[in-house]
Amino acid sequence: MVSRRISVQVLRPDYRGVIGPITPDDLLSASCTWQWQGVGTASMTVREASEAAAQLMLIRDYVVPVTMKAPGYPRWTGHVVNTQRKKTAGLVGRITATMVDERDWYRRILAAPVPTSPWSDQSAASHDRRTGPLVTVVRQYVAANVARLAAAGQDIPLVLLPPPLTDDSPEVTIDARNETIAEEIKATLLTHGYDLTATLWLPGDEPAGDTPQFVTMNTATILVNVVAGRTRPWVNFSDERGGVAQSDITVSSPGATSVVVGGPGEDTARLFDYVIADDGRLTTLGPFGRSDVFLDATDAETSALRIERGREKLTELSGKVGINLTINDERPWKAGPAADYWVGDEVRATFSGVEFTDRISRISVSSTTDGFEVNPQFGSTDVAETADVRLARKVADLAAEVARLRARP
Repeated sequence: MVSRRISVQVLRPDYRGVIGPITPDDLLSASCTWQWQGVGTASMTVREASEAAAQLMLIRDYVVPVTMKAPGYPRWTGHVVNTQRKKTAGLVGRITATMVDERDWYRRILAAPVPTSPWSDQSAASHDRRTGPLVTVVRQYVAANVARLAAAGQDIPLVLLPPPLTDDSPEVTIDARNETIAEEIKATLLTHGYDLTATLWLPGDEPAGDTPQFVTMNTATILVNVVAGRTRPWVNFSDERGGVAQSDITVSSPGATSVVVGGPGEDTARLFDYVIADDGRLTTLGPFGRSDVFLDATDAETSALRIERGREKLTELSGKVGINLTINDERPWKAGPAADYWVGDEVRATFSGVEFTDRISRISVSSTTDGFEVNPQFGSTDVAETADVRLARKVADLAAEVARLRARP
């Protein structure tokens, strides 16, 4: 019989080997989360009884990488950002660690106005403005700023997977200026249903990509890609199908049907654009549900860019459905990047006779007394966020903010 236990390994700070596993007897609880358009998190509580457990306390001075693996699911990888030890006299101590996944890299890299120049000479342009197909533009930002770090003596192990032969993704314009790559591209990815991924490759893993450079990798590497969410219309969760043991659905109304975008200029010289939602909400809400909001966008110098900002804001303020499911069974739908559904996939759910269609925003795997359970969420991650994920996200956000402040020129 195949074990249904989650296995945990603590790696060396350079990712070149394993310090040791956390044994099943010492692992009191564990959970890991894959996130669409955001950083995934994980947490675990262990007995203080091994070298691997003690390593979790060293995050002040070292990177402490961790991998988690539930049978039948992808390997989760990340590093510890918060550790707490509790000890009662006469009893073995317990250590609780909170982790973030490899996409945390994008929150640790600034998008410079002029990536080819040192910080002492950034006057050549106010913003790094790039226009083109979304996949190409996002890849350019990553490549330019990874090269900037390398030129400054800070090599990082990010490698872009081969680009598509033909980039037919939507045309976008992104302005970058000293915010993290994650912040600069967040609205664009959300609006168009794309994501920037980061996957850890370790020696012994299957070759990645279809070019020789990935076949010959021999050190730990973060593989970067830009992908579109898939459509899985045949996946329809309900009380009758999908192994749903528990469901929690929260629905919120739209925050606006139009946006006034204020561009550059002062007083009577200021430029404005008025953007109305074109996703159908104007019709379905009718005249009694209409409202508009103001968006300050003084750096949006063209009407096209202001309209794009307005559309991004309307996407952010659209009506939200958050669906949080507990799955006690892998039938009839199986989760995984090559299976029926995974993060980023557009799927369906039918409850109370109402059918919702939205993207899988988060998938968590959590230990239980007899194995593990799967917890997919789709729709808005905010309205369906569980308490443990909310705590892990806050810790991760705090760590990202500290890193951002340290990275200021």
